[in-house]
Amino acid sequence: MVDECKAVGLREPQIVSSEYLVTTTFFRNDVNELLQDKLQDKLPDKLLFMIGEDGNVTIEHLSKILGVSEKTVRIHLKRLTEKGLIARVGARKNGHWQVVKLEN
Repeated sequence: MVDECKAVGLREPQIVSSEYLVTTTFFRNDVNELLQDKLQDKLPDKLLFMIGEDGNVTIEHLSKILGVSEKTVRIHLKRLTEKGLIARVGARKNGHWQVVKLEN
């Protein structure tokens, strides 16, 4: 199990045994690690990726996942909107984000 986890890039599982029980805990890759692997670039690229994956993602969630303030997320979302890369579809409360086009 340990070798298989390592082979696919997962953290080594935790194996704990007691007198009558053996438990194994498998760990999945952290979202931040996945983002770092896929996108080593700037915050706007990470925002585009995350919005492309889930248009319903909230500013609060983006802030927590990316480790930046909500204000920073808002600033970058505004810039991406002004560049025409993303758009807000629907109402502010019940709407969602949409990637319009990717920069070449």
